[in-house]
Amino acid sequence: MIKLAKYTFVICLICCLLCTSFVNSTSISANTLDDQMISVKYVSQKDNVVNWSITINKTMTIPKEQVLKLTLSKGHRLTLDTIKQKLLDQGVSIHSTSDSNTFELQLLESYQPHAIDIETNIDDANPSDLKLELSTTMNGQLIQSSDIMHRLTNVTGELKYDGFPSDTLPTTVITLVNASTNERLQSINRNQDGQFEFSNLRMFDDSGTLIKYQLDATSESNDVQVSDNSIIVKPMTSRTQSSTLEDTSTQSSNPSTSEVPNVINSTTEQTTTTTPTTKAMPTDGVSSQPVSDVTLVEEAPQSILFSDALTGGTLRTLTAQSTYLSSPINQTVSIGTSTSVLGITGTMSADQTYITWDVVLDYRATATKKVWYNNITTSPGISLPTSVTYLVQSSSGGLRGGTLPVTTTGGSTSIALGSVNNLDTYRITFKTPVTTPNLSKYTLTIGELTYDEIGILYNRPGISNSVTKKTDTPTINTVTVSSTTVTGTAEPGSTVTIKNSSGVTLGSAVADASGNYSVPITQQPKGTVLQATANKTNQIQSDTATTTVVGEFPFTIKKVNPGGVALAGATFKLTGPYNLTATTDSTGLATFTKLIPGQYTLEETVAPSGYVRNTTTKTLVVGNNGEITVDNVAISGNYQYVNQPILGTIKVNSLDGITKQIISGGTYQLVDANNQVVNTLTVGATGEIIFDKLSLGDYTLIQVKAPPGYKLSNNKIALSVTSDTPVIYDHLQYQFVLPQTGGLGPILFYVLGTILILTAIIYRFTQKTRRHHHV
Repeated sequence: MIKLAKYTFVICLICCLLCTSFVNSTSISANTLDDQMISVKYVSQKDNVVNWSITINKTMTIPKEQVLKLTLSKGHRLTLDTIKQKLLDQGVSIHSTSDSNTFELQLLESYQPHAIDIETNIDDANPSDLKLELSTTMNGQLIQSSDIMHRLTNVTGELKYDGFPSDTLPTTVITLVNASTNERLQSINRNQDGQFEFSNLRMFDDSGTLIKYQLDATSESNDVQVSDNSIIVKPMTSRTQSSTLEDTSTQSSNPSTSEVPNVINSTTEQTTTTTPTTKAMPTDGVSSQPVSDVTLVEEAPQSILFSDALTGGTLRTLTAQSTYLSSPINQTVSIGTSTSVLGITGTMSADQTYITWDVVLDYRATATKKVWYNNITTSPGISLPTSVTYLVQSSSGGLRGGTLPVTTTGGSTSIALGSVNNLDTYRITFKTPVTTPNLSKYTLTIGELTYDEIGILYNRPGISNSVTKKTDTPTINTVTVSSTTVTGTAEPGSTVTIKNSSGVTLGSAVADASGNYSVPITQQPKGTVLQATANKTNQIQSDTATTTVVGEFPFTIKKVNPGGVALAGATFKLTGPYNLTATTDSTGLATFTKLIPGQYTLEETVAPSGYVRNTTTKTLVVGNNGEITVDNVAISGNYQYVNQPILGTIKVNSLDGITKQIISGGTYQLVDANNQVVNTLTVGATGEIIFDKLSLGDYTLIQVKAPPGYKLSNNKIALSVTSDTPVIYDHLQYQFVLPQTGGLGPILFYVLGTILILTAIIYRFTQKTRRHHHV
């Protein structure tokens, strides 16, 4: 029995451990739901105080002494003294860390839930969005929760009409744009003078960077001018637009109601008792055309940029950079007995990987109604996401937001907005990834707007908009007063049109497959501003590139030697807006005839024969009116360029003709081609003389005094100096004579020679006589 009891005890103990392990395993699995264990929520803000709600251990699975980390982003701070006792009263201790923005919370009770309200103070010295995060680690798993309070600002401006009758002011579409990403955020339509405002705008983006807002303003067939913080609209006078985007805000606000009659609130409605499904879109007299169906001409896009969203800042002009454009489309829609406005705008991302769509319902119905967007489709090349972000601003200025699912039922894709209240501005924002890049346009269509009126669903026409590719802006090469063509680069296949400053078309041509174009024009006067635009089928016309016709001016070089003598054959290279070469003629002149304004580098590449090349590189600047400077010195007339002559050397070695030993004492003269003595030198102990600094040419070497013991040479030696390489000549002395000092000299030899000759003659004569006598 004892053994059985022992075994029973062991078995029970094992079962308890297994059950405990199972319970713990189940608890840990539940702990993966972070928001059930800990949560952080932003509640409200008043002045510089921000209220947050923190919930800890709602699932009662966090044990005693568990440490949690509370982290504040920059931009707000927590005063420990004001909250410490409050937390202790709720069973939580708080301690500071080495990081002033991080605190440690410790639970003083096991498995007890805690709901804590805390306050943080805004730090104006470090403005940013405010984030509060709570985190801990359990069983090796990170559990965290956070929330963000987005700091908001307003963008204001003033719209003025100038030159219009007061009762016929045109509609101006004012669009708020993120200046950094070119994302079009909101649009409003105005047709009267006065202030306008975009309110409750985020100050910072998700990376914490201050958002700079830009205002784009357009008015059909009118000039829109930006001056300081005002938008001024004037009738079109100085320029025309070949076509403009249809202003849908001026369309009829009373669409026809030819639906199945079922009168509610004196308005004929189309009714259905089923969940909204895909239907053919009724026209209802409302036009909502994609951008590509018309031609946009943006000759000089006008916009204003709020350089500091915190203070309102100053305004400056800015041009959009994106290669895809979309103009906001707004149209009226009847909801109940009231007329609301539905608008849609698309913005291509800078890297062209997604399009951000902004759909805004300006709800004006008096009663709260549930609203859906139905039959949502996209054109090829983009795809819908699974959820969208929404933000609702009430008439009192309050904000609420979150995410909404994108659902597809029976082939129809829908987004349920939920309940919409009177004067709500209901905005949904989402991104459609670009699956096929570089298409001419991408279109989003909301087929129908459906609302619930006392359990009956009514369908209203939806809206559509496109993001259309903008043709690349062409480039223009320099155009001079003598140019008969305008050349440059543009998007291949696009038509490039050239106009003068008066808007007169001078010519057009299609860019080839390499993107090069050449447009014939008549010669234009100096100072004429030429405009180039490119347009490609199914795309928006490019921005305008401009250039100013420049004059052509001569520049002449005068090449001389140090004595001012003109030198021919010098070649110069000019590098800059043009790359040119010129060679001096017999008068020493070289002229570059058609230089355009700009900076050039001037250098001599070939020197005149017999002269050293000038290696100094000079900076030449041609002004707009033909004024010329060389190395910052103004030039009037010809620019004198001096070359130094090449100088040679003749070295004469005085040598014995037999022994080749050096001989000193001989004197030589060097005579030039003009029979002028260049120099006279006497050979010293080294046995050599050097005639230096000689101009290139022919020379004659003459010995005017022989070395002692040698006969004077009568040879005139011709030598030529052709470069700076020394000419070396060995002068050999062959005729040796006896010295005259200490003897009779040559007379003795003459006498002795004569005697010997006479003796030989007498001896010969005597011998002949003797033979004759013997005979």
